[in-house]
Amino acid sequence: MSRKRIRDSLWPEVLEVFFEIEKLDLSTLLRRLIEIVRSNQEAIEHFFDNIQQNKFYKFEENERTLFRFIVKVELEMYIIGTTGDDFKLIVKSYINQTPKSDIEVWRRVSNLITDIITFVSSTVCPHCQSDHLRILSDIDGINLYKSCETCSYTEATDKVTKSQEQLIPANVVMLKKAGYIS
Repeated sequence: MSRKRIRDSLWPEVLEVFFEIEKLDLSTLLRRLIEIVRSNQEAIEHFFDNIQQNKFYKFEENERTLFRFIVKVELEMYIIGTTGDDFKLIVKSYINQTPKSDIEVWRRVSNLITDIITFVSSTVCPHCQSDHLRILSDIDGINLYKSCETCSYTEATDKVTKSQEQLIPANVVMLKKAGYIS
């Protein structure tokens, strides 16, 4: 499988799940997407190894880090579906637009998974007032960050910061510790 392109391996499996979107709850959708990523680990790793040599793709190491995070996600460690996004509408738009590249397939899948497990607070962005802040953590799970999806405002420990590190959805343990959930 390592020689297969992601569009030839991952995308058909994802599409199969997407076509069932009306019958799936978010937990089931999330579980199935993570299973697909896990079952295609070899092809995805091969893709990341080869993409660095391809001048047509803009690739960041953060995407590989996100992949390593996603394959370890355990559903019970995350609050599912608090962003307010219409995931059925997002999936339908993905179905209607065939991905042009392997990286587009990966980005759609990884963005959907992370959006489903990202906890959104009731705090409105102090910078743009247009969105509630998402609660994220660093990859090591040490620090929490509040981040606005609209204007990219990011705050860590009550200080405005421009974080260059990879931020991932905060897990239940961190959310409880910070008082976001009980």
